[in-house]
Amino acid sequence: YNLAFEFWVTIDSMSSETGITTEVMIWMDNNLIGPAGNIIGTVTFDGFDYYLYQANWDSWTYFAFISAEPQYSGVLGVHHFVDHLVSQGMLNPDEYFADFELGNEVVYGTGQTDIRQYEIYVNSNPLRVSSPEPIPGHYSLSYNYPNPFNPATTLNYTIPTSEFVSVKIYDINGAELTTLVNEKLSSGKHSVEWDATDYPSSIYIACISSGNYFQARKMLLVK
Repeated sequence: YNLAFEFWVTIDSMSSETGITTEVMIWMDNNLIGPAGNIIGTVTFDGFDYYLYQANWDSWTYFAFISAEPQYSGVLGVHHFVDHLVSQGMLNPDEYFADFELGNEVVYGTGQTDIRQYEIYVNSNPLRVSSPEPIPGHYSLSYNYPNPFNPATTLNYTIPTSEFVSVKIYDINGAELTTLVNEKLSSGKHSVEWDATDYPSSIYIACISSGNYFQARKMLLVK
């Protein structure tokens, strides 16, 4: 089975099968069923990590975000996934949502999904689903994107209060290579780019520290 949220994107506001350009799935849990395509990256939204898969069918492109750990309750901010695809040029902001599906697909046995409440907020952009943006209440360091990368990649991170932040890059042996951030920042979301032009292909470690918080992410440079 899988527990997923899915939507389709079409080229016009009157939905039709011939107008479908993109299928997007957000998998919260899965067993036996696996996503189509290959992993093209990793992302982190609201403290949860996801693997991003892509497959190309005859007439549309398929994207699947697979949660690294099962999620059975809580709030799913679909706008994060949409914004990511649009920002990477994978989704056309001039197209339209055609269909929303919430539930699961069952291969063996039976299954039931208990969806107690859902809300969809749509603003003036026809391809943007969003909810009010809260003040961040936690620390996070997202996986870099793109990953693998050559020669530059971007790290997104969040801090809940205004405080001193350090972001450093280490090699696979733990040797410090460079400091990307070393200053006091305001609360909220931030990003920093690392240009690895002068470094060889290898695995590198990005580390963020702020107050008592510490997080590390592996990055793969392929030249």
